[in-house]
Formats: sequence, C-alpha cells, structure tokens
Amino acid sequence: MRSRRAGSGRRPSSSVRTPLPDGRSAARTLLARRPAPTALVCGNDVLAFGALAEAHAMGIDVPRSLSVTGFDDLDLASHVVPPLTTMRVPSASMGRLAAEHLLARIAGHETSNAVALDCDLILRGTTAACVATRRARVG
Repeated sequence: MRSRRAGSGRRPSSSVRTPLPDGRSAARTLLARRPAPTALVCGNDVLAFGALAEAHAMGIDVPRSLSVTGFDDLDLASHVVPPLTTMRVPSASMGRLAAEHLLARIAGHETSNAVALDCDLILRGTTAACVATRRARVG
C-alpha cells in the first residue's frame, strides 16, 4: 500500500538511507588507499559502527591495526565489540540552547551564532597509540 503526502503530490521514498551503510562504504573506500589509514575519526557513532563492521569484515584488527572514534556517545557505543571510543556531547543543553535560539530569532531578537559547550572524550576499546608511537616503544 502506498500513500501520498498530503498536498505534496509526491510519493514517499521507498527506502531510507541510514549512516551505518554509509560508514561501511566510507571505511571500505578509505581502507583501500595506500598507505592505509591507521585511524578513522567518524562524525557520529552510527558512522563509526559502520566503520567497525567493515573493518571486521575486511579482517582488520581494531584497535591493533586501526583506531576508530565516534561522536555522540550513544547507548550502544559501550556495548559494541570492541566498545567505541567517542565524544560525549551535552545533548540536552544543545537542544535547549537551539530552542532558545530559534524562539529568540522568531521574536526578532539578535542572537549569537556561536556557543561553546564542553564535550568529554570517552576512551574505550577502539583506539590505541598511533603506529609510530607503538613502534618507538617496541624498538
């Protein structure tokens, strides 16, 4: 059964793109380069989950051969294997500030375009010292 959006005259998309396959595809492309990267810094945790899945499928040992980081600290980040190193962001504060900014703009008030918020690095099992550092320690 297909429906149309009211008034749009367009059919809804039959497929929804998610960042997980995009993370896998991007990781596959990057890991095919020579020399291969030793770290992937992903823009969000879901892309990082895709990168981890692709690294596993390619037989790449995370974190021994490749470090992967995310951004968000989603609940799943601590449960994937290995647990994802990520940045924890103050989501509630971001949402509150965004709403305040939007309401102020709607009311015609000037607002600041930049707000600094603290983030926390959450070190888990997907990162290791860079390859050069590991070689120097061994040698």
